[in-house]
Amino acid sequence: MSKVGDVSKKIGFSMLRKLSFSESKPAPTTSTYPWERAGLAMILVLVVAGLRRPAVWLSAQFWAEDASVFFVQAESMGRMALTVPHAGYHHLLMRLWAGLWVNGGAPIGWMPTLFMLGAVLAWMAVVLVVFAPSSRVRWPWAVVLILAVVSPSNELYFNLTNVQWVTALLWAFWWSAEDPRSKVGLGAQLVGMAIVGLTGVFAMLATPLMAGRALVRRTWSSFAAGLVCGLTAWVQWGVVRASPGDGSSTTSLDLGGAVLVLGKRVWGTLLIPIGSGGAVMSWVGTGLAMLLLVGTIELARREAWGRRLLGWWGFAFLVMGATIFRFQDNLRPLNYLFDGERYFFVPQALVLTGVIQVAAQSRRWVRVGAFCVLGMALAMAITRYRLPALPDNDWPTWAARIERGEEVKAIPITPKGYDFVYPGNEARRASE
Repeated sequence: MSKVGDVSKKIGFSMLRKLSFSESKPAPTTSTYPWERAGLAMILVLVVAGLRRPAVWLSAQFWAEDASVFFVQAESMGRMALTVPHAGYHHLLMRLWAGLWVNGGAPIGWMPTLFMLGAVLAWMAVVLVVFAPSSRVRWPWAVVLILAVVSPSNELYFNLTNVQWVTALLWAFWWSAEDPRSKVGLGAQLVGMAIVGLTGVFAMLATPLMAGRALVRRTWSSFAAGLVCGLTAWVQWGVVRASPGDGSSTTSLDLGGAVLVLGKRVWGTLLIPIGSGGAVMSWVGTGLAMLLLVGTIELARREAWGRRLLGWWGFAFLVMGATIFRFQDNLRPLNYLFDGERYFFVPQALVLTGVIQVAAQSRRWVRVGAFCVLGMALAMAITRYRLPALPDNDWPTWAARIERGEEVKAIPITPKGYDFVYPGNEARRASE
């Protein structure tokens, strides 16, 4: 009877390990951190992304909630702003960065530049994780270059508002990474997970993956990571549930339409010329998605490292599912190319990262296919590399009035058509 039990346990654990799409005992990494290569990659990504719209360096401006939420509330509420949800969830990273400078007394005229610097540092954090030997990402320089050109709009570059979409990628890389080899490394990872988990809703999507990772690896580090992810997800879920309009649907979801929308906005805009037409992009994009998914499953069956790709695919599908859930009553806004592009950044980035891994370490004929996909994506990115200039909102003039503590209405910010109200500050007026 005991032998039967032992066999059952072995079979059960083997099935769980395969379903987790991860390697249960990854080979320990002995390489030191490649600081030189990571530093050069940081410079490259800043240059490549910055040249798409040089004005971001020469005339930094607030973007959407940078001003109306994070700047205004940091000044009016002080430290209490750290605990205030916005749009139904917490934004701890943005709150911390805004509070650091606003409550630290930095000149108002510098605020857009300082906020932009926060977004740059978030990008650099992703680059550091990608280059870490423990992350086991092949050709990391290609991955960071893809991140700099995959987005055809300014929604994700050089603004604090959308940092959560950039840092969401860290959950995929943390899931596939080796366990930290030191207490300091583990502590840094857990702190990073806590901050990222309380910045956006992505910890809720990453929890199943991190929990499966812990069950497979059965190490203290993996259990601690799963616990931090789960706790931050629980906090965010509590806020989401308490928020009005939490996603309750009044109509039935058009599943077929949702599939075509995702085919168009994820794979269509990534690999197919825009002039092909919406219907072509939707159907061809959906077909390419199915082909890549089947190929990835077959690769994972043959190669142990291929299971990481399925884990990334899993996280990408969770993000896409959350997007469809968010717009389930009306999918029409998702059909407009380049509108709401942040919703599709994570799936596109993970798809291309996976294709890069295939190109780096698969059999020759598979690598040829991967290079073809990367070539298509690069060709599409080149055609929309330069971004249109943004209007100069003359921030120094408005900043001078804010410094005097005046109440100012309709302060223009980017993107075009956005503005915010500064309610005034009695302490600033008194100091004049």
